Amino acid sequence: MEDHYGIRLRLEDATLITKHYTGILPSNDLEAILKSLSAIYQLEVVREDQQVTLY
Repeated sequence: MEDHYGIRLRLEDATLITKHYTGILPSNDLEAILKSLSAIYQLEVVREDQQVTLY
């Protein structure tokens, strides 16, 4: 995420790093990606400046 979107991704729950998702999402739409991850894994997404935290 840092390289592609210029944001830092923070995972509040370390077990999230083991989650996998396969699908097709628009690569130029960060908001769509975050919304999809939130819905699929029932996560709260908090975006502050250049950091996104997933709870």
